[in-house]
Amino acid sequence: MENFRALKELTIESFHGTVYPMHEEIDRSLLKLPVNLRRVNMMTLSYYPENLDVFANSAWAGLTHVEIGVLGLDSFLRVLRICPNLSSLVLNGIFDPIEFPESITHSNLRSLCLYGDWTWYIDGELGLFKDVTLPNLRVIEAHRMGAWPHEEFMEFLRRSNYPLESLIFGREVFSAAWQRAEYGTIMPSLELVADPEFDVDIVEDS
Repeated sequence: MENFRALKELTIESFHGTVYPMHEEIDRSLLKLPVNLRRVNMMTLSYYPENLDVFANSAWAGLTHVEIGVLGLDSFLRVLRICPNLSSLVLNGIFDPIEFPESITHSNLRSLCLYGDWTWYIDGELGLFKDVTLPNLRVIEAHRMGAWPHEEFMEFLRRSNYPLESLIFGREVFSAAWQRAEYGTIMPSLELVADPEFDVDIVEDS
């Protein structure tokens, strides 16, 4: 694949939701990406966190946009490590909570889009924002996440110096009006969109 030097965008389609190790052949090709490739869409493949390690120290370091299927949120941390130039990331899959937290600062990520499956987790404690710092993140879009991890998210915003410009809560992301109001208070220019069908009555801590 590395011989396709003019290729800038690559989409991989799997019609069976291929799970590792069934897509090892694909992975071997992805280790040697064309030098000018910047965007990869592999949403129809599903990766456990440890299976992403094969891409460390590879041409993935040059990618700026990745769409990927994941089995566990530790994969989020792996992708940030492997792709230091990433500016846009789309994660789709089963968001099992992070098991092995690590402190990561990623200065290039500007957009994060999340498509989870909230039926697998209902307490909102995923560890997604617990240890990451994303000082240039401008957009978060979330779908099917269940209860939004408000306190964890607030700490993330403080740590990242309140970078957001747009926050979008799609279907099956549950949050309370007072929580969303807090985001608007600390980031007055924030564009916040939330599906009213998933507004919930959560008691505010006194």
